[in-house]
Amino acid sequence: MHMQPNASENPEPRVDAAAWVGDRPTEVWRFLRYLGCEPQLAEDLTQDTFLRAIQHEIGSREPSAAMSWLRTTARNLFVDELRRQRRRVDLEQLDRLVMAWECEPRPFEDMLEALHDCLATLGERERQALELRYGARQSRRAIGKALGLQLGGVKALLQRARRRLKACIERRNDDA
Repeated sequence: MHMQPNASENPEPRVDAAAWVGDRPTEVWRFLRYLGCEPQLAEDLTQDTFLRAIQHEIGSREPSAAMSWLRTTARNLFVDELRRQRRRVDLEQLDRLVMAWECEPRPFEDMLEALHDCLATLGERERQALELRYGARQSRRAIGKALGLQLGGVKALLQRARRRLKACIERRNDDA
């Protein structure tokens, strides 16, 4: 017969998992997206991360240690998933992203705001090409058909748009 421990055997109060979780899933999801994880996979991996956190009673740790554990677990789950899909995993690049996230704590909203503001500086055609390529995941051929361009023109348009976005975001970061 299994007996429950009494209060004197377990002096540490149990952490209310629902209260502890709070906004942390959003932070973990954003971290996974920053690492390059697709939105739906980030959602799944975030849930898996928190199931493990609850199993390991991570909520009883100091908040920064708990977040570090969550990020590490989410990163490892992401790497495992990429390997399961037989996708190439550049661990050095992934670790550079993790370090950048941890060393330069810029809120995800700031990065999204910078991207949004910089997208507004692009021409209509550049924005359309980026939306078709990255939003709708269209091929260059499909983009060319939609915009009336040859393949070489699509490639040049996308390169120019990415360069302009990068320069704009870097200027914003330097000003911050």
